[in-house]
Order: sequence, then structure tokens, then C-alpha cells
Amino acid sequence: MIEKYIAKHYEWPPCWQLVADVYINELGLSLDDYTPKSNTMRDVANAFRIALHNNKHGFTKTEKANDLDVVLLGKNKKVTHCGLFYNEGVLHSLKDMVIWQPLSQISDVYGLIEYYRYDCKN
Repeated sequence: MIEKYIAKHYEWPPCWQLVADVYINELGLSLDDYTPKSNTMRDVANAFRIALHNNKHGFTKTEKANDLDVVLLGKNKKVTHCGLFYNEGVLHSLKDMVIWQPLSQISDVYGLIEYYRYDCKN
């Protein structure tokens, strides 16, 4: 499943664009565009907070991730990045390409890791 996303390039913000692309193509779910006003960490964090914490899509925070759950990532306890949990790792988009990394590598870089699951009942 993830092979078609690896090395793909997305417009700003690439990490959220990847999440939206996978959700529409793999799950048939269209997510709103939560593009930050600027590329400052504060605006990125606010966009993710709106997308998942105060959302209309039915995402709920969960302790244990399943494939295709959204993963919020942050350094210094502030969310700055997102991706998708898949096969005990995270599919995420960097500035130039999409990569998959095992969760052990992700946890070495990001001190904050949160999982959000789409609740199709909402």
C-alpha cells in the first residue's frame, strides 16, 4: 500500500497533504485542508490542533495505534509534524519526499507522539 506514496512530493504542508491523500485514496474519506497561515511552528501546531483536536471528521485520540491512524509528532512537547501509522512505523512526508520509518527511529527523534483514529460513526 505505501509503495505508491514513497518518494512522492507534496505541496506545503507536505505532511498533512500526505495524510489527506492517503485518506481519500485508501479510505475514500475527504479531509479538510488545514494549511497553516505560515510555516512557523506555532501556526503548524495550531493547524494540527484544529484538524484533530477540534475537528468535525470524528478523530479521537487513542493510546495504541492501528494502521492508518494519524500520528502527531513533536519535539519539546509541541506538535510540529504528522504522518500515518503503518506496519509498526510512521509514513510521513519530509520537505522533499515521503518516507516510512520504524517507530523505534521515530521515537528517537520525536519526544511527543500522539495517535488519532478516525471514528466513522461521527
